[in-house]
Amino acid sequence: MSSTEEEKTDHYIVKAISFKTWPESIISIERKCESRVKKLIGSKRFIALFFWLTIIFGILLFVLPFEERTRTPIFFLFVGLSILLLPAYLLFPYQEYRPYLFFSLMMATNALIAVTVYLTGGSKSHFFLLYMAVIIFSTTYFGILETALLAAITSAIYFAPILYENIDFETFKNMAFTTAIFIILTLCGSFIINKAKEQEEEKDIIADLLKETDYKRQELATLYSSSIKLASSLDYKEIAEIMLAYTKELIPAEKILLLADLGESRLEVVKSAGVSLNQEMSMIDAIDHNPIYLAVDAVLPVIINSRKEDSRFNPFFQRNPGIGSLIAVPLFASSRAIGVICCASSEEFTFHDEHARILLTLASQTAVAIEKSMLYKKTLDDKMKIEAIINSLKDGIMVIDHQTNLILANPSIKEIMGITPQDFGIPIESLFQKLPIPLLLKDKSLEDILVQVLVEGKTARGEAILQGEQPQYFQIISVPLKDQLDSSMGAVFLMHDITDLARLDRLKNDFISIVSHELKTPLTSIRGFVRLINAERAGPISEKQRHYLEIVEKQAVGLTKLINDLLDISRIESGMIGVVLQPLSLTGIIENIVMQMANLAIEKDVEITTEIEEGLPLIYADRDRINQVIMNLLDNAIKFTDAGGNINISAKRADDFCLIEISDTGVGIPQSELPHVFDKFYQVESSMTRQRGGIGLGLPICKELIKAHGGDIWVSSSLGKGTTFSLTIPLYQGDPFAASIRPQEEAIS
Repeated sequence: MSSTEEEKTDHYIVKAISFKTWPESIISIERKCESRVKKLIGSKRFIALFFWLTIIFGILLFVLPFEERTRTPIFFLFVGLSILLLPAYLLFPYQEYRPYLFFSLMMATNALIAVTVYLTGGSKSHFFLLYMAVIIFSTTYFGILETALLAAITSAIYFAPILYENIDFETFKNMAFTTAIFIILTLCGSFIINKAKEQEEEKDIIADLLKETDYKRQELATLYSSSIKLASSLDYKEIAEIMLAYTKELIPAEKILLLADLGESRLEVVKSAGVSLNQEMSMIDAIDHNPIYLAVDAVLPVIINSRKEDSRFNPFFQRNPGIGSLIAVPLFASSRAIGVICCASSEEFTFHDEHARILLTLASQTAVAIEKSMLYKKTLDDKMKIEAIINSLKDGIMVIDHQTNLILANPSIKEIMGITPQDFGIPIESLFQKLPIPLLLKDKSLEDILVQVLVEGKTARGEAILQGEQPQYFQIISVPLKDQLDSSMGAVFLMHDITDLARLDRLKNDFISIVSHELKTPLTSIRGFVRLINAERAGPISEKQRHYLEIVEKQAVGLTKLINDLLDISRIESGMIGVVLQPLSLTGIIENIVMQMANLAIEKDVEITTEIEEGLPLIYADRDRINQVIMNLLDNAIKFTDAGGNINISAKRADDFCLIEISDTGVGIPQSELPHVFDKFYQVESSMTRQRGGIGLGLPICKELIKAHGGDIWVSSSLGKGTTFSLTIPLYQGDPFAASIRPQEEAIS
């Protein structure tokens, strides 16, 4: 550190102390002084100088009084060695390892000590203790072998007084013992110094580890901060700015480019730092062996430490002379590279694997954030499109959550149901209750629809009437909303206005009713006159004429049945047919019907069997209507059962209902046709159906009549094996005050 820098440092220290309290300033100064003293004492140069000064001080005190020895040439040798050793100790390169030079210095020091011992009394001088300093000083520089050699030579020099003095045995014994101490001191000093060196090395390792740990901690803190900011941003440009800012902080780069991959070897600059527009175009030019494109294609980091590292990249570096080293890392998301981050420096060997690891982490965070922002934008666009489509529909649409709370409604349904902003978030049941105009649901209640959609996860259909001055008719379709785990998230309600269709249907029913009434009277007359002619009231007829009359009567009976069916379905839909409920014995009804249909069964060669549970309770039903239903089902079974087949009618108790099953071994019904067999004017496509005629009203009438009784009807079938129609009728509960006739409001609707 230069003197100017030291002055600046001292200036800053003083400035910092001035802002502290007085005791804190004193403590700080003491700590700094203590640290400097420790460093000074710990240096080899200070120890060497202190050793030399000790010799000079000893000479001044002990050598000069021995005047007879100061006149000898040895004194001048002492002075010469002292003068030579002072600059030698001052200039010796302790920071380097120079074993021969240091060995020479120690030997010169031993010579100086030997001369000093001679000048201060020989074997009686205490300056021989300085030999220990040479040995200890050597242990800090040499290893155990070199120090042992130097200790042996020093011990030999220690016996130099034998050459110029008469030494008695006691003195020689003490000198020998001292030599042993020299050897022990050498071993102990080497052990201590080696341990000290090991500790120093361990401290250095720990310091390096702490430094690396601190660097890693700062790096992790920065990456954590970047991940939080990137995760909290949904703006594409903001994500690019965050990425650039943290790249500057973590990577020693002068030029940074964040590029988006447009496909077909095209890159677009999203954000850059330290790069001009011309440089951007030059760096992303799609030339052969462009390292930036290589990172995108290989989906791997590319590090180029020198312009001469790979000759394939020469065209790139020639186009970009200001780049000495470069690193490019792909932005990987959704199994593809969506872009690349490129860092460049004018110096060579700037980037290494650690930088690649950091950039990969930043790149992965950025790629996820960019993909999330793109998905968010796409979702937002899709949401806006869906909302635009929903809002433009004339049909009413509303969405509820799994707790039946209203969360979405389009303008059409808002107008139909008078929905206000305050109605969002409330249960749909409350919304229906607060309607200014009552909404009457047919077939199913709102609770039944919600259970079917939210609990069972099935699509529910129904009809509703908005009762006003001009009633509006709606078809309601409710579809469940499910998540990936097939759990209910809510439902969508669609209200399709069918008022015009209902009006046309009503006109159709009126037309059918009028035509049926108008046809019924002439058909009755035709049948009457046919019977009169057949009875020969108008004169005799031939057998051929009788055959023709039978055909006419048979067709008239068919037309009459068809007209009756049309009238029944018309009355049912207009709510004009009621049921007269009374306790009835089902056994007698079934036996009577089987008896009536026996001739038809015999003609088809079909056997009819019955299985009626013993002690079956009375049913609560309308005799004529139940008779009509069972006879219709039995007639269908006979029609569609081939000769030799079997029809079975069974009846048994099922809780509070009587379960009736009519099974045949006939042609059966395809599975695809089963959901439609109870629809009006629907007929299963088959040659037998066309041969038997009919317009598809028998089963719909049966269904409506059974519903009027509070029961249910369904069908199961297997093609080619037969069909089973099942229906339930309520059992008589024994209420003596039960009305015998169901009032008008309980009529079929």
